Amino acid sequence: MNQNPPSNEATGESNIEDNETIEENKNPYADAIISLKPPFGRIGDVVLVGNDLYMCVSDNTEFAKNIIKYNLQTKQTEKIFTSEFDDPSVQNLMINDNWLIWTDSTADGLLHRIYVKDLKTGKIKLIAKLAFKGLTPISPFLYKDFIAWVEPTRYDGKYFNGKVVLYNLNNHKTKVVGTIRQLELYNNFVYINDNKILWTDSYDGKGYYKFYDLKTNKIKTYESKYLYPGYAEFAGNKIYSLNFNNIRDWTSHKFEEYDIKNNTYTNITGHITRFRIGKKYILVMDSQSDLELYSMDKLEWIPLEIRVDSIIECNGKLVATFDEIDLTTTIYIIDLEKIKSKG
Repeated sequence: MNQNPPSNEATGESNIEDNETIEENKNPYADAIISLKPPFGRIGDVVLVGNDLYMCVSDNTEFAKNIIKYNLQTKQTEKIFTSEFDDPSVQNLMINDNWLIWTDSTADGLLHRIYVKDLKTGKIKLIAKLAFKGLTPISPFLYKDFIAWVEPTRYDGKYFNGKVVLYNLNNHKTKVVGTIRQLELYNNFVYINDNKILWTDSYDGKGYYKFYDLKTNKIKTYESKYLYPGYAEFAGNKIYSLNFNNIRDWTSHKFEEYDIKNNTYTNITGHITRFRIGKKYILVMDSQSDLELYSMDKLEWIPLEIRVDSIIECNGKLVATFDEIDLTTTIYIIDLEKIKSKG
């Protein structure tokens, strides 16, 4: 992989305007899409706040080792973080107006550290150091002034058990808010929206959706008609999840909407690669990893004619990446309000 451009030792910045290539995207929504290829070789997670992109980039390592801030207007870069591990994997970037979070782990996934950067003060804080005998990725979720994640607790002879952990960024207190009896790849993370934490579980031959209310500290449980509801996110009274009856066969899932109020399921499509819930759209990577938007209002699909490897919404902008065959990464920044105005 390519090395990072030389930095000014005093400022930690470099001007890379001459090296950057910006590509014109020719599809019906071209004016809503910016594509760029910063000269950092392969880029991992990317998030956006204002005009600043934060990116996980490599440094002659197989996985990402550094986090770099890149300003879209000035083209200036600043190194934010460098892993202390010899075999690093820096990932799981999430951002809002106040905080940036990420994980630093060993490439084998056995050691994890969760960090947060206060975007107002610039201070970086290590909030958790985790080590596991069983291979389990940690994916913390940032919501307002909270971070939540799932940790495995023990192996009961058949399944890993887990716990849902909540960290308050204001008072720096950590507490366990829930448990998971069967922890697998399909449910080893949480989603937070509307002051509620969502996760799923499977036990006693049934699948469940579980909500923890950040205001009341109470848990509500809803039974699923599927044994393995996974990768669950929600908006309002509707849960969106990939539903399995066989978690060993990825292509067997159905991507569905579960209406809690009416206790009904609506099929959205067959097997997909990934999805994320946005404010107006469901962001979907289809089975070929092509990017599509599903309008929650109009119940219709908008194909964007872009192939991607990752997707995340940041303050009304969709940020997506695609790993090119020349070991570089193209970043797409998509204005969802412009997409909406064309609908």
